[in-house]
Amino acid sequence: MALSSPLDAGHMRLSKLLKAATVCVIYVWGVLPVSCYAGSRGTCGGHKACVTEIGDSVLTRGCGDGISHATKRGNGWYVSTSLPAWCAAIVNVAGEWAFSDRWSADLGVAYSAWDYGQSIRKFRTLSLRPEMRYWFGCGHRGLFIESHMAMIYYNVALPKWEWRIQDAGGHHPALGGGIGVGYRFDITGNGRWSMECALGGGVYALRYDRFANRPGGKLHDTVSRTWVGIDHVSLSFVYSFNLK
Repeated sequence: MALSSPLDAGHMRLSKLLKAATVCVIYVWGVLPVSCYAGSRGTCGGHKACVTEIGDSVLTRGCGDGISHATKRGNGWYVSTSLPAWCAAIVNVAGEWAFSDRWSADLGVAYSAWDYGQSIRKFRTLSLRPEMRYWFGCGHRGLFIESHMAMIYYNVALPKWEWRIQDAGGHHPALGGGIGVGYRFDITGNGRWSMECALGGGVYALRYDRFANRPGGKLHDTVSRTWVGIDHVSLSFVYSFNLK
């Protein structure tokens, strides 16, 4: 419909500006879990963007940088790996499925089966860690909170320890879960690669054997206890399969 007067055109521009300002205020203060609004000019994942929702997709066009990508709702995938774990020679990878603009599910796997130079220094482990995340910003960037569960097999020793600790009989993994917080940010300018830092804590039921921490050390006893503490520290590279 054609505009009837310059006054109507000015009113329309003012309405659009007020809408964009409202979205920005809500995003900053986190009063409501607002998504990127159709046709609005605002921020997505901490970057300026013109965002349009088309059916079950979100099309993001970088303002002035020529970058564009489309993320399919329910079909967003990421893969990541944590640098601190690699520094401890622990192979690790996590896959993440973004099934909505605010929620994602993550499954992490870590594995180590070797000693660090001698049998009294080791951190052998096999762990599975499913996680559910809520994102405060759109585009699955920025701040998120998470809840997780974990199953961890372990065989741990350090030279100054009196005991080598191993899950009882090799078939009583630590079982538990907890909550955490993290932050993801783009490092390439097009959303393909990101960095993510995260910290989590949890409660676990443990049942482990204690062996004398020396080569061929004998079994001393078996301990059952509940452990509470930090169970996750990561600084990860994240790769996105969601760009087109």
